[in-house]
Amino acid sequence: MVTGWPSLNISPVTFTAVVLLPFLAIRTLLDVPRYDFNWQLLYRLNEFVNAPAGSVLRGTARYDNSTNNPANPDPTQRVTWGEQTSEEMMLGYFEYYLPSVAPGTDAGAFVGKALREGSAVFNQLDRNHDGKITPDESPSAAQFRAADVDQDGVVTREELRTLLQKRKKK
Repeated sequence: MVTGWPSLNISPVTFTAVVLLPFLAIRTLLDVPRYDFNWQLLYRLNEFVNAPAGSVLRGTARYDNSTNNPANPDPTQRVTWGEQTSEEMMLGYFEYYLPSVAPGTDAGAFVGKALREGSAVFNQLDRNHDGKITPDESPSAAQFRAADVDQDGVVTREELRTLLQKRKKK
């Protein structure tokens, strides 16, 4: 990840974004302890953050809809989610790049290739990220048997790719 940008409206006080890494580490990406609506900035991270497959981004905002918050226009009003600045929102944007994709590569072509080759499907099914799909990770016993060509009880990335390419030809 390269940059982050929190977007909040009426009564936010703080915003924090962390990445939960698959090996049980937590890394803070953004920490905005005194959020100000007038300072909705793009924050460039001090260093590149590697977020491998299985990582989870988590954003947390703290709001103060009381009279103690000078930025709150009317503490007596109920605040609801909405896209207007008179409503509240909590969005976090992050820019990232994939080291395996050359800059300028058409993203649609990359996603289409990942789907055709099965890598996107494989990554979604391989819930424990151990590089193989087991019967309990497969949505269908019949599809699992069809993909497990060598019948060793696991489906590899190559086995899934072969199955998808066979089905595409039909």
